[in-house]
Amino acid sequence: MVIYGDMVTLVLEIINSTLTHKLKANPQLVYSLLHKQEMFAYFRNDPKFKELIQNIELAVNYFQQKVSEANLKAPTPEEVAQVIQNASRTWPPNIMKVFPDIKFQYEEEEQSSEFFCPYVWSLLYRNMYVYWDEEKAKILHEYRTAINDEEAFEGAPMGGQTALS
Repeated sequence: MVIYGDMVTLVLEIINSTLTHKLKANPQLVYSLLHKQEMFAYFRNDPKFKELIQNIELAVNYFQQKVSEANLKAPTPEEVAQVIQNASRTWPPNIMKVFPDIKFQYEEEEQSSEFFCPYVWSLLYRNMYVYWDEEKAKILHEYRTAINDEEAFEGAPMGGQTALS
């Protein structure tokens, strides 16, 4: 359970950092937070997450109020997004508590070449205008396998994407 708590903390820290430093450039994040605001109710009472939730709730409450003030009868997602876009211009960023920047450290795996070599070759294969004889380019086998897996994923219900509702 500790791993899940750490993961939730990390996600909340990322959301906080985005809201604190780049809220105006992320209206889709604000829209998603408004749409799924009930998800944060559980974390509000947990002392480990309480401080991280406060900034999120500040943003949600601010934009929820702006959407309410817009008096939209049956708001469409586009109308709500427009209200968010307009309200973000008057957003007072200094009301949020600023947390220390999140630091990440790259840790190289023992066999990182198993990922990076096919990945780099796949980038070259996709983006260069060079003819590749796929039968002779053995390293591209892993790339083709990944593409087939990706196409199978996209063919799954909902096209491999999630919906807002």
